[in-house]
Amino acid sequence: MRGYQVTDPRDRIYALLGLASDSTLLKILPDYSMSHTQLFTDVATAMMWHLQNVDHLSYCYRSTSQLELPSWVPNWTIQKRQMPILSNTFDASRNPLSRFEILLDSKLRLSSLIAGEILAMCETSWAVPKPKPESETSHTSKTKSLNSLARTVLTDISCLVRRHSGSYAEEEEIAKLATYTACAGLDLRSDGSWARHVHSYSLYSKIMRQDQLSDPAKLYCASVANRSSQRKAFVTKNGYFGIGPSSTQIGDFAVILLGGRVPYLLRHVNGNGYVLVGECYVYGIMDGELLSSGKEFSDIFII
Repeated sequence: MRGYQVTDPRDRIYALLGLASDSTLLKILPDYSMSHTQLFTDVATAMMWHLQNVDHLSYCYRSTSQLELPSWVPNWTIQKRQMPILSNTFDASRNPLSRFEILLDSKLRLSSLIAGEILAMCETSWAVPKPKPESETSHTSKTKSLNSLARTVLTDISCLVRRHSGSYAEEEEIAKLATYTACAGLDLRSDGSWARHVHSYSLYSKIMRQDQLSDPAKLYCASVANRSSQRKAFVTKNGYFGIGPSSTQIGDFAVILLGGRVPYLLRHVNGNGYVLVGECYVYGIMDGELLSSGKEFSDIFII
């Protein structure tokens, strides 16, 4: 929806209604008397009811847009091209969205588990170098650029782990955490599909030593470039490591939301609830492990 130029932002929604086979289930009809804010909010609400998940939250980005939307509603006018961490291979909450409520002031009440509060993070986010015209950039140069970025990401995460964790003392344990987190748990395959990352210490070592890389290793570097771009690494007070949006701040909370396949970062607003910062990858809780800790879901309000 974000990739097309339209005169009226509402057409980003209405144009798809005739294309989607299940659009009637959302019960959204073209109505140009409706404001952009109301339409986008109604669509987000309908998706939660129909899909019984909160996947749409992975397309919510903090911005300076003039549209006054709740933080839990995607702004489809933002021209942002970022690969979501969201994947159907993850199942962080292990449960469908069985209950939620939209209050009169557009607050969203959801059930959540707090994984941890952000203690520290890398100072800057990573960015894929801007592409140059094909005539100016060889394939070899592009590959070297991606390899260099992957090495930077792995170095940053490894340094963060060494500074803030006593539980990952062995170099191979640090390498495993870093390689998983750098690609947010997924590897790019040669056919363009994605699969769960499989750790290899030799892969980590070769990238860090700047050795000649095999084709699978080059694909891993491309995976890191795709999945870490415009994100930064963080560690929580209770020792969880992950990557989140470039807007991540110390004091944000990594949480599991009922109906969420991936964790999300929330920022507390004095006496008012939380604002959604964005989706995140947290090593060690992507498959519902947090539910085995004995913690129970409790209600929160997202504004």
